[in-house]
Amino acid sequence: MKTKSKAVMNNNVFSRDEVISVYKKTQSTDEVLKYFNYSLTYVRKKTEIIKILKEEGIFVNYHFRGFPSKEQIISAYKETYSVSQVLLYFGYTVTSSSKRNKITKMLKEEGVYDGAYGKNAVRKKIERIEKTNLEIYGVKNYSYTKHGSLNLHNHRDKTSFPIVEEFRLYQQQVTYETKKTIRKLKHIPKPTHCEYLGVEFVDDNIANPNDQLKRTIDHKKSVYNCWLDGLSPEEASHQDNLVWICRYANSIKGNADYDDIKYVFPKIKEKLCHLMNCHTTP
Repeated sequence: MKTKSKAVMNNNVFSRDEVISVYKKTQSTDEVLKYFNYSLTYVRKKTEIIKILKEEGIFVNYHFRGFPSKEQIISAYKETYSVSQVLLYFGYTVTSSSKRNKITKMLKEEGVYDGAYGKNAVRKKIERIEKTNLEIYGVKNYSYTKHGSLNLHNHRDKTSFPIVEEFRLYQQQVTYETKKTIRKLKHIPKPTHCEYLGVEFVDDNIANPNDQLKRTIDHKKSVYNCWLDGLSPEEASHQDNLVWICRYANSIKGNADYDDIKYVFPKIKEKLCHLMNCHTTP
């Protein structure tokens, strides 16, 4: 039997029957939102209400008979900077690839698309997570609950450098651009051995994600130094700055540039082969 959802408001479950009753009278999810004192742009609550109504078999998308207008899409997107949330807002499923592609294309043409790791997209995602945690657990960070891992000392005021957040956002953008670069180079066979240590990679299809011989991508000029030197995410992710190395070599390199630390890899290579009796490339 299908489990019916419950809608949550301020840590309390509001009446499912009340949602259905208001909708039957008004035939509008916006009116249901108003009834419970929610903003009409509160996408997550609207999708919860729509889910209840669909489970009851009474949801009719009167407001958007055809595909929503450009203005409606842009307005909904700027509330969340998430195409998935836009799809849900207009009553579509997140797996509707044709609708997703159409909306994404429209947003790109209008110059408002932020991608998955754009500054606005990341900020809105964090806000949604914090809002959900506040409603359900009463704290922005789940780790502060009694089931979380942080203790009371973490509630104390602390000093946080603003550059930490700035670099975090830059790093996310570099990750996004790096994935794009890798996709562009997918026609080129990936190397079988680590560029820095010469050891053979384990098979990606069967490798444990934490295997020290797993193939990983490295930025020869580190992402941190690219940020410090003012390089754009696209420059930091250029194919000339990327190289495939094993996870162990990547952990050793850290935030250093390859040219600054390359002298250690022949020593590591020699010791590894002595201890593991392994074969490496020259």
